Amino acid sequence: MSGILGIFEKLSNTNFKKSFVRRKINPFDDFLLEIRLLFQKAIKKIE
Repeated sequence: MSGILGIFEKLSNTNFKKSFVRRKINPFDDFLLEIRLLFQKAIKKIE
């Protein structure tokens, strides 16, 4: 579980976001972004 949370922390890191936007997005990056959006929605529902 901590590994998954680490991925979300990495995705929310501003430096990572900049490099994420700068390079061509591959399907795996797209997949991680989708997971992150679903995760954020789930947190909002819990709150």
